[in-house]
Amino acid sequence: MQVQDILRGLMAEQATGGSFMALLFPIMLMFVVIYFMMIRPQQKEVRRHQELVTNLKKGDEVVTKSGIIGKVSAVTDHTVSLEVSRDVKLRVLKGQVAAIYDEAQAAAAASLPEKK
Repeated sequence: MQVQDILRGLMAEQATGGSFMALLFPIMLMFVVIYFMMIRPQQKEVRRHQELVTNLKKGDEVVTKSGIIGKVSAVTDHTVSLEVSRDVKLRVLKGQVAAIYDEAQAAAAASLPEKK
């Protein structure tokens, strides 16, 4: 019942020339939409990446943001040692690890047509 009264009041204010609250409502609505469409998904992605980085362990096969695929051979506070080939190890920053590598997903992504 109260929602209907609020809507009637807003409609009456708009009909009589409006008020500051009637002008402020669309702006607030726009910020809510921006939050749920842009900010919140980005925060979820940051949390997911942080969880991935903290749970890295020896033996995980990962891909870096630059596309290097390797097996984790050592993990320190800030770096990860990746074995990319036999007797070839690279040290990369933990934040540069993009994802756990899954060959099935990589093959599916490679078979998609490229966007131009």
